[in-house]
Amino acid sequence: MTAAELEGRRIVVTGAGSGIGRATARLAVARGAVVIGVARSAEGSAAIAAEGAIPFRGDMTHAADRERLVREGGAVDGLVIAHGETQGQPIAAVTEADWDRLLDANLRSVFFLLQAFTPRLPDHGSVVTLTSVAGKTGAIPEVTVYAAAKAGVMSLTRSFATANAARGMRVNAVLPGIIDTPMQERFLALNAPIRGMSPAALNAERLAMTPMRRAGTPEEAAEVICFLLSDRASYLTGQTINVAGGFVTW
Repeated sequence: MTAAELEGRRIVVTGAGSGIGRATARLAVARGAVVIGVARSAEGSAAIAAEGAIPFRGDMTHAADRERLVREGGAVDGLVIAHGETQGQPIAAVTEADWDRLLDANLRSVFFLLQAFTPRLPDHGSVVTLTSVAGKTGAIPEVTVYAAAKAGVMSLTRSFATANAARGMRVNAVLPGIIDTPMQERFLALNAPIRGMSPAALNAERLAMTPMRRAGTPEEAAEVICFLLSDRASYLTGQTINVAGGFVTW
């Protein structure tokens, strides 16, 4: 790895206002890329600018914002899809509106970003989607719809990888486990009351399911994402890379 291995690359990162997306934007800039970071809020845009990236304020569930991102993003070499929304509710409490909202945020918007960007990426281009351990395990029933969406992201990743492989374009997924991010804090706050636990107790229970017995950092996930964006991953496509401390091993 060289400090400038992404030099000259132009990379779009959605969900870049916090967590793994922000860490990825920071690391990609440090390695020489021009990064366009997408966030929904003014606070997220300010965080992106603080990392040396170009802020783009928009909601990727809105077609008009996706179209504007494609238009204003220009010629890009890489795409990281890191936005998403978690949930916290028993299966019996899920409504059709909940289903539509969560599938829109975590799956539908991912498909249409892939559809829009992959024809525009060069043959050496690379795409990284973010999925979740929830997409591989049913151990967290309070996030059933989110889990279904994340399993769908893995399927989309394989399909777009196959469709673009002859061009040399690569499409891979990173599967985070328990990562110390604002989304993880929201997960704990939403789901601990459902289980009659404190957020700290739920966190301890989840860490006990992780063989490494700790949460990961956004920076650890960002290292894998930037590797997949680089030429060092030139023969990897259609893969899901677990960054989960052993929570899942397949």
